[in-house]
Amino acid sequence: MRKDEASTGLLSHALNAWETAHLKLEQRNNLNPLRCHDDGQISFADEPLFTAPQGVHVLALGKCAHALALSASQRLGSRLVGGFVIDHTHDRLQPPWITATGGHPKPTIHSLKSAQRLC
Repeated sequence: MRKDEASTGLLSHALNAWETAHLKLEQRNNLNPLRCHDDGQISFADEPLFTAPQGVHVLALGKCAHALALSASQRLGSRLVGGFVIDHTHDRLQPPWITATGGHPKPTIHSLKSAQRLC
């Protein structure tokens, strides 16, 4: 498989997982129903989202990104192998998190630099 096809497939899978999780999160206001199973399956409120036997990478963006990262760390435990946070604070998180600052409410040069680090 060509690299661009693999990247497109990965992005499609990530988008599907994001949309499913987002729909579930709209129904609830916390990550308490998020579960990691021994086989690598990630579920939310007993509904399977995806399987990640190699671990999970989390992207947290926006005003609640720091709190989301802390909650994801707590819920995912050792399944969390990487994370990238972009928010408007300068709060740092412990590895495996990478933190960056973005502008709010309008993008700033920090937003651009953070996006470049992410890519």
